[in-house]
Amino acid sequence: MAAPIVVGFDGSDNSRRAVDWAAEEARLRHRPLLIVHSLLVFASVAAEIDGSRIEEMRAESTVLVDDEIARVRELAPGLDVRGETLEGMTPSVDLLKASLEAASLVVGSRGRGTFASLLLGSTSSQVAAHSHCPVIVVRGDRVGGDAKPGHVVVGVDGSPLSQSVLRFGFEEASMRGTRLVAVHAWLPPAPADFGDLLPTVYDVDALAADEERLLAESLAGWQAKFPDVPVERVCVRADARRVLKDESAGARLLVVGSRGGGGFTGLLLGSITQAMVHHAHAAVAIVHPGH
Repeated sequence: MAAPIVVGFDGSDNSRRAVDWAAEEARLRHRPLLIVHSLLVFASVAAEIDGSRIEEMRAESTVLVDDEIARVRELAPGLDVRGETLEGMTPSVDLLKASLEAASLVVGSRGRGTFASLLLGSTSSQVAAHSHCPVIVVRGDRVGGDAKPGHVVVGVDGSPLSQSVLRFGFEEASMRGTRLVAVHAWLPPAPADFGDLLPTVYDVDALAADEERLLAESLAGWQAKFPDVPVERVCVRADARRVLKDESAGARLLVVGSRGGGGFTGLLLGSITQAMVHHAHAAVAIVHPGH
């Protein structure tokens, strides 16, 4: 069986929007859809809950997932969709386990957590950082059935991971019949450490030409593989977080790598990626190394 598109579902409006997105992704990629619901009944809690209540919770979860499957089948007839209720330690543990066998994983930006003022839910944050497959965080009220699909924005930084990011972005743009906007933002060199000195003079025009060349070289092979995708290049001297956020306005999807070429390599998510999953105007796809 083909690897499924997996989506986390907890009954919230955000998770239902994530299911809509995942159903469209599954249809476009000709893959089955797996709706995963987490029932938090594990040893330390189960000992304090009456056995009949546990069975009641399981029955409620079954009804919740079955109703969602029925809704998806009505919206997307012919789509291979099934549901699964897992009883792990946390929803993020269940979803990360499911990501081992998934083509991609879709989550809402927020679920039914307690702190509604947080920009991103704890489950979404954990999944975005640790997933074994690409993750799509569905932000705002953009869902799968929007009449105007919007374009695909891809962040390009020249790192080895950029090639996987571009592949995912070109696939999405090709499937959706839309254009791709490749964004490369750069800044002049900065001191590597306190006290380091930089040349007092450097050629900004030469730096700009180098960055334009980097973007063109990064795109060359993918434009040949996806001749049906119109490509717009944005190469600017600016902070990447601001540029990507601005470019995501009106977009269908923003695609970024889990880490870029600089900063602290031990971190699971780069600062630019973290900023996008919190503040982008569109759904955000995070591509991890190896995918």
